[in-house]
Amino acid sequence: LSPYIGLIGDDGTLRYKIGAGLEQATFSNVNVGPDNYLDKAVSSSVSWQPLARHYFSGDLSSKDGHDPFGSFRTENNIPLDEGLDKWIENKASLTYRYGSASARINLESEISADTRRYQTNRQYTQYLDYRVLGARETAFYNVSSKTALLAEVVHFQQVYYATTPGYSTNDGQENHIRVGVRWLATAHTSGDIRIGQYRRDSVLPTQPPVKALDWSATLNWSPLVYSHFSLQTGNQSQVSYLANVSYIENRFATLSWVHEWSSVLQTHASATYLDSEFMATARQDHIHTFAFEADYNASLRWQLIGGAAYSNRVSNEALLGFNV
Repeated sequence: LSPYIGLIGDDGTLRYKIGAGLEQATFSNVNVGPDNYLDKAVSSSVSWQPLARHYFSGDLSSKDGHDPFGSFRTENNIPLDEGLDKWIENKASLTYRYGSASARINLESEISADTRRYQTNRQYTQYLDYRVLGARETAFYNVSSKTALLAEVVHFQQVYYATTPGYSTNDGQENHIRVGVRWLATAHTSGDIRIGQYRRDSVLPTQPPVKALDWSATLNWSPLVYSHFSLQTGNQSQVSYLANVSYIENRFATLSWVHEWSSVLQTHASATYLDSEFMATARQDHIHTFAFEADYNASLRWQLIGGAAYSNRVSNEALLGFNV
């Protein structure tokens, strides 16, 4: 069960959304170990354009969630009667954009923070608490009203609050440098492609830096006004949950389709491929996920949502593959 309530407002210059939700599940045929959970989340987003050249936006969220049993820390040799690893994660971001649509140059600045603290099984999970701080600066050069060249610099700093005894710290920082183009070719197509290099440095001087290709791309196509396709691909890092893994590099691609069958019925379908490389080890995971959702607008205030998803993971390490 996943009840959700939201409040949306828009007065032209100020737009906001505030929401809260629960997710409760009970599993059958579980003889030993966790057989239920209850997650809670609140979120808010706001955008404000007081003047033509000044645009602000921000997001703030907090989630009381958990790691599914048998994954993350509990994927190897964990007693079945151990409880779930529960955590509280807080995220915040603030973006400021200077420049109008008709200006030759636009500048966009963003700062972000992501913190997670585990609440249960602290003798093990205290080493998974982390903080990630980020900053981004992007410059857009508008070649025309439909096309803009861009260059950006992105910085992330990752800090763990404790280090697993017998292992080195996985604290580090990342720097991304990208160039690209954003365009609105026609009323039916648009895109944003950014490519460059990222470098990750450990706080330990004995560990050499990691350099790799970095990219982020989104392509949108609407052959009909009521049917939309989107392709997203990129390279992102993930905070590690293993003491011997400095971080996880995720390369992904997602194809999604949104179709409006009528004024009250809309469907979403997506297929995602994720390639996860566990840095400093030989482990690689390959995950395929398929999802479908239908939204029915029962009234101006109520929306009914139903869906299903299937995921398959294949790993080059034994016993780590699964279907769900």
